[in-house]
This record gives sequence, C-alpha cells and structure tokens, in this order.
Amino acid sequence: MSRQSHEIGDVIVKRLTIKSSSSIGAGIIPLDQVVSFDIWEDVTKPTMYATIIMFDTLGLLEKFPILGEELVELEIQTPGMSVTSSFVFRCFEVTNVQRTPNGKGVSYTLRCVSEEHLRNGGTLVRESMTDVASAMVPYILQKHLQSTKQMIVDDTKGIQTIVFPKLSPLEAIDMLRQRAVSKNFTSSAYVFFENQAGFNFKTIEGLYKDGLANIGTRVFNAR
Repeated sequence: MSRQSHEIGDVIVKRLTIKSSSSIGAGIIPLDQVVSFDIWEDVTKPTMYATIIMFDTLGLLEKFPILGEELVELEIQTPGMSVTSSFVFRCFEVTNVQRTPNGKGVSYTLRCVSEEHLRNGGTLVRESMTDVASAMVPYILQKHLQSTKQMIVDDTKGIQTIVFPKLSPLEAIDMLRQRAVSKNFTSSAYVFFENQAGFNFKTIEGLYKDGLANIGTRVFNAR
C-alpha cells in the first residue's frame, strides 16, 4: 500500500457554521474569520472538546451576537481519508477577547464541548437496571443524554442489577465501566470516550486490535 507523507496539522476545512441559540435557523459561516482550531479526543475523557481562535473583522461578537451558547458545526477532511469527518459542538465560553489598537478587529477564543457533556449537568439517573453493562451504556446515552451518535461497544458478560444512586449519566457510565467484564478479551480494562466515529465503550485490547488495520497506511512528519 502507498504511504504518502503528510505534515502534522494538514487538514482541509470543508465547512464551519456557527448557529445562534437565540434565533432559530440563524447562522453564519465565518471561515475567513478563523485563525486556527483544535479538536481533542482523549480515551480518558468521556466527550470531545474544541477551541476555535477567531480574528473577527465583521463585528460578529456584538452583531450576531456570539454569547457563548452557540451551536458549532465543523466538517473537515484529513490526509489519506476519502471521506470527511463532521463534528457538532456547543460553545460554552468566549475567552481571550483582545481588540486591535485601531479598533477594526477583535480576536477571541471559542471554547466548545459536545452537547452531551452539557446535557450531563442537567439530569440524574434515578432507576434500577438489570442487564449486561454493554447494553446499559447505550441505553443511558440515548435516554438520559438524548445522544443519536453511533455507539461502538465491546460486549460484556454477566447480567447485573444496579440501582443508580442519583448519578449523572456520565458518572453512571463510568460506574459501569469499572464493573464491566469483557466477553471476548482476557483483560477487562474498559475505557469510555468519544471520538469522530461516535461514543466508544471499549477494552484496551479491542482498541489495539481495531487499530492494527490502520498502522502504516499514513505517515506524518513532525515539524
């Protein structure tokens, strides 16, 4: 297989839309106002995070306005991939606001997180469940966090009856992660995290096995 060389950070931004939470359907496409952005996926964190650095010469901060509650939709294409990746975040904070000396522009950072993360703070799991852990996790995501994202799960064994003591949905999932016993792997080292494919309730062994197919297909040069 051909191993094409790429630089770290190579990416094609196909679409970036910021939609106001106060006006239904209102949105802007500020690609020419974006300086840079970062997206974080972490196997130790349940949801994804993003920061977008803007240099605003259109007055979006006041006129749109950007308040820190916006829906951010991002579509990118990474090197060696034939399909694009789409992300949906909710902006929760606008920081580092700095105006230029001539007053014609302002730079600021949009701090964003997955919508499920924000919903997590507004609900509690107060119920008893009887099932295997790998079935309870998708149930909690769908019912309590209203997630419609794909869920990638390594099967567990052992039906459990659990009474959740008023935990947030992500706390309840972490409780299941710690109790889960793998059906297919010797070790039961489970992790729960979100990436561009969706939510993952996987064993370390399962991640390693799934990742073997991608090793050697892309080469990145450190800058």
